Amino acid sequence: MSPDRVIRSAGMGDFTVITYFTPDFAEFLSGLSEDCQRLNYSLHAHACPTGFSNVIEAFDYKIEFIREAIRQFDRVLWLDVECRIDQPIPRDWQSPLISCYSSGTSQGLSSGVLMLDSQQLRLVDLWSKYARKYPEYPDDFVLDFLTTQIEIPFRSVPFEFYDRDTTCSITRGEWSNAHTVIRHPTTNRWRNPLR
Repeated sequence: MSPDRVIRSAGMGDFTVITYFTPDFAEFLSGLSEDCQRLNYSLHAHACPTGFSNVIEAFDYKIEFIREAIRQFDRVLWLDVECRIDQPIPRDWQSPLISCYSSGTSQGLSSGVLMLDSQQLRLVDLWSKYARKYPEYPDDFVLDFLTTQIEIPFRSVPFEFYDRDTTCSITRGEWSNAHTVIRHPTTNRWRNPLR
């Protein structure tokens, strides 16, 4: 796949689903693409020709990719390529929106599901700046920190790791229930994604 190969399907939503993927994750695109076609969502997917030397490099690339997609499409819904969309995106999901977790005493933002538009370009600029200034921290941590420093009216959508009876609309894993809108598998945390 060439680095500039872009897959675009026709869609009717007021947002464009965006993602990028490396060769190790290319096989996951078919699932997300099928979901977007079934639900009539536009999809902009970019094939990176190689992997990254470390995960922070991939995160920095993601931020720049999101910025360019906002400039091109305005409202975007970033999904990690391994995500699946089980049900239509709720109408009350409006930008700025981000998934979040709370597990035991830990909680925070997770940018695996993220909706932004051109009104948040300043935020994306700051996100990029501080992600590069503090390269030892993942993009989620940087974004979480920024929300403590500037007012960002994020709507946060919680996700669930374990409780199979959850009413959360995002599940973190490859499982779902009647309430699941997006399944966000954990394969991006594994050294070699499941095939």
